[in-house]
Amino acid sequence: MKYTKEIKKDIVTAMTMHRKAGKSIEDASTRVATMLKKRHGKNYKWTGVRSKYYEMSKPKVTKTKSTNSKPPTNQGVREMLMNLTKDSQDITIQVNGREVTAIFK
Repeated sequence: MKYTKEIKKDIVTAMTMHRKAGKSIEDASTRVATMLKKRHGKNYKWTGVRSKYYEMSKPKVTKTKSTNSKPPTNQGVREMLMNLTKDSQDITIQVNGREVTAIFK
């Protein structure tokens, strides 16, 4: 079953209206599927209507703390170096006295 932009818009508006009225997801989906059948003349299943409704809804973005505000912990540095060694093509290690420099490419 193909869902055009017009049908998706009808699904979202009708489902939102039914959900605001306090209907359950299944009940709202069956009512919207019936409405689509009358309006567009095709058989729509309530499961497809429900999945398209959830597909159209955007996930809520939660505000997170910036990771740059804290210095990296030892575990974070170790994980970062392990990831670099897995993803790198070339690793060069230079030792100057007590200073060790690793270059990941």
